[in-house]
Amino acid sequence: MEGNQFTDWAQLVRTYKDSPDSKSAAELIQALTPQLRARAASIPAAPPVIGADDIWQQLCVEVLVAARTLAPPSDPQWVPHKLVQRAGRIVARAVIRELRLATDQLDPSLTSVELVANDMACPPLQPDSAAELADLELIHQRHVLGLQYARLSDANGVTPAALRQRLSRARRRLRASMAESVQVRQTQK
Repeated sequence: MEGNQFTDWAQLVRTYKDSPDSKSAAELIQALTPQLRARAASIPAAPPVIGADDIWQQLCVEVLVAARTLAPPSDPQWVPHKLVQRAGRIVARAVIRELRLATDQLDPSLTSVELVANDMACPPLQPDSAAELADLELIHQRHVLGLQYARLSDANGVTPAALRQRLSRARRRLRASMAESVQVRQTQK
């Protein structure tokens, strides 16, 4: 099964669907190994949360799940692509979800503004007003923590469209404030 161009993909998937035992699963994974290795290399590991072995293992599991649910293909040559693409998409989303959860588990004593200041490659931000603080909180929640517009709009009591507008204005004000701060520092040198 080493030469993928001579593999009967339809038969391989059918065999696995008919009897999903370890032998048929191993044959399918072995036949897909080159594509799986390439896809695994494209998903960045995030130690200590997620290692390369975790990504490989989850890709193999998702390929087997996809093979069980794959509709009979009209053109069997596309089977490897469909299986690896579906599994890769699921694993990549899971990695992103895990990284977001890891971000949510940061030290709860830090405020969002302190987190933004620590993550940015600039001097700590000193909001001058409650409005600037609210802008920073909103930007942090959306762009650092990755909260969805729907969740943020519910929490702020506005529609998702209004929240997008509010975020756009907050980013514009932050850019202007940062540019002004940089100019002041440059003139002081």
